[in-house]
Amino acid sequence: MDAKTGIASAALGVVVGVAIATLAATSLRKLRCNEKKKVKQPCASVQKPSPSTACSSFAEGKKCLLKDPTTKHEIRFVKKKALTPDTKVFRFKLPNSDEILGCPVGKYVIFTAIIDGQVRTRPYTPISQVTEKGYVEFVIKIYYPNADFPRGGIFSQYLDSLKKDDLVSINGPQGMFEYGGEGRVIAAVSGESSSTGQKMRETRYSCLGMVTGGSGITPMYQIIKAVLTNPKDTTKIVLLYTSRDDKNIILKRELDTFQERYDDRFTVHYVVNNAAKDSTLIEGPITEDLIKEKMPAAADDVAAFISGPPEMVNFVCVPGIDGAGYHQDHTYIFWYR
Repeated sequence: MDAKTGIASAALGVVVGVAIATLAATSLRKLRCNEKKKVKQPCASVQKPSPSTACSSFAEGKKCLLKDPTTKHEIRFVKKKALTPDTKVFRFKLPNSDEILGCPVGKYVIFTAIIDGQVRTRPYTPISQVTEKGYVEFVIKIYYPNADFPRGGIFSQYLDSLKKDDLVSINGPQGMFEYGGEGRVIAAVSGESSSTGQKMRETRYSCLGMVTGGSGITPMYQIIKAVLTNPKDTTKIVLLYTSRDDKNIILKRELDTFQERYDDRFTVHYVVNNAAKDSTLIEGPITEDLIKEKMPAAADDVAAFISGPPEMVNFVCVPGIDGAGYHQDHTYIFWYR
């Protein structure tokens, strides 16, 4: 994802971005599904985001900050560490040292701030363990000003300007699905709800295929970390991750460590626009054919996860996943960007 695309995505805002992405992907899927009717090729469905309702089962018996998705809480900035030239890990302290955040794996929180007199919001996925007490960490891409976008990303620069002990407001969790551990994905059933709330469906998988780009790695990393650090979880993962170049691959050191330590369960393929001749990275850009080649074969016990810039999701990832034969019930898309 280049700077122009990233800043444009940030500037659009959460609600507008989701609406445009959902409309585009829905139209694209209808067209592709109609083309494939003769061969009965299943097409992956678009899942629009909806609020979570409470702390997940992982939080049972624990003191949990996020209980109501609409209630705002203040967390305190502690420190940050650079990962790439424009991406950093931010650590925040929770109000109480004996509580966990309460955001299930696969979901995210909404940051709110008043900037230049306007209320602004941005969604971010925690990367720290869901059971960690007293603090939470986020990977945040900073959209700095450039010639095309003189103001850059307003919210990310606001977060980058935080001083130690500054307070920020969050609420959540938000999202359509969560990873429940040991291959289980709990997802809201589209269009089905009752007086007791959204109808949920649990599916167990033996393998997860992931396609992502740029800072879209954060929800994928959260799931990867949850799977590989759980001794009881034997789920296998294949990650196809695209970036501008090797210097901008977010969390590469962590991903490489996972691959070295769990080489029988985790495989990562890096795709960059400008790969060196002696590089083991795949020369980009990412394509439908590359997705079909690298992703695990579609099956009832194999799930596909997609995240990244809307243009990549709509016009590359969705067609690629459709072409690989993944069924709508086994495809999960992070739309919050």
